[in-house]
Amino acid sequence: MTDLIPEGVTRLLLVEGPDDKQFFKRLLKHMQSKREIPFDLTCLKIRKFGGKNKLGAYLFELLQQPNFESVDKIWIVRDADFNESDPQRAVGAPKRALQNANSAIDNAYRESSRDIVPPVLRDFMSPTDGHPKLSFMVLPDSEKATEGSLETLLLRALRCDSMMPCVDEYLACVKKKHAESEVARNREDKSRISVLLSGKLILRELSRSKDSSRELPRFMFSMKWWDDSVFDDHAFDDAKAFLTQLLAP
Repeated sequence: MTDLIPEGVTRLLLVEGPDDKQFFKRLLKHMQSKREIPFDLTCLKIRKFGGKNKLGAYLFELLQQPNFESVDKIWIVRDADFNESDPQRAVGAPKRALQNANSAIDNAYRESSRDIVPPVLRDFMSPTDGHPKLSFMVLPDSEKATEGSLETLLLRALRCDSMMPCVDEYLACVKKKHAESEVARNREDKSRISVLLSGKLILRELSRSKDSSRELPRFMFSMKWWDDSVFDDHAFDDAKAFLTQLLAP
């Protein structure tokens, strides 16, 4: 089994998948370039827990690790999204995500061999007491009515991109012609990012031969057209604050 907590690691950032991991790595790199005193990144590991329904199992595995007691902080990020038929959708996606995270934490701690009272997340970006501290963030933000994902957050920062009108026109056509499609139902932001990246790859001056042809966010940050100054947008303020909270002494 992979050594989830190598020697010397005291901070863990848990994210859903590879797109989220690459996003936070690049955002952190940009933050480092702006700081007079860089963060100590030797203490940090960014781990993928594989999706919102797998958080509890991943936390259980962490609790079994011999170096678990050396961890000071575990920060968790997930999307504020729903399945279309979720009966509790009216609760609000962020609040529902917080409830799910607390259930996952409670189950993992109670099933582990460690005699530790499960911590309770009281609010977003509000660390728990005890050791290790846990904190929780949802993307795109913690407003009660906001549903979305990493793609929603990225689209906010790219809202003025010259290609966005083309993306909007294309998706409007798809939704009109195929109302039954996932684009029309509950995956619009993910589709918008895919269409935007596809458009960028078509234009030779915006892409390179080594740019991936897969329209996924994790490939976007290494494309020719991407500029890390996008990370200066206020859309990323909460994510930056979350990372700063995690890496502060």
